[in-house]
Amino acid sequence: MWTDSTSAFVRRSVSPPHAGLRAEVVEGVLRPGADIAYDGPPVPGLEQHIWVLEGTVEVTVQGVVHELHAGDCMRFRLWGPSRFRCPGPDSVRYAIVIVPT
Repeated sequence: MWTDSTSAFVRRSVSPPHAGLRAEVVEGVLRPGADIAYDGPPVPGLEQHIWVLEGTVEVTVQGVVHELHAGDCMRFRLWGPSRFRCPGPDSVRYAIVIVPT
């Protein structure tokens, strides 16, 4: 588990490590008002699946904002900047499946 007190982001690796497998499941929690921006993916074309478990999150990919609510799932390949923002009023909890290409 990793916590960034500045951005109010909690990240927990859910899937156990395995050298022969590529996908990873991560749980993320953002408090209301939390806003995290990334300049780009660690690997161009990184595949991600985001499944919102509780609350609402705004995910920006390719300059387009997607508002996701509990039960929603979005998948994409990431080539450039991205952003995760919790508009509130409650925290958001989501699972991300990350699949390096």
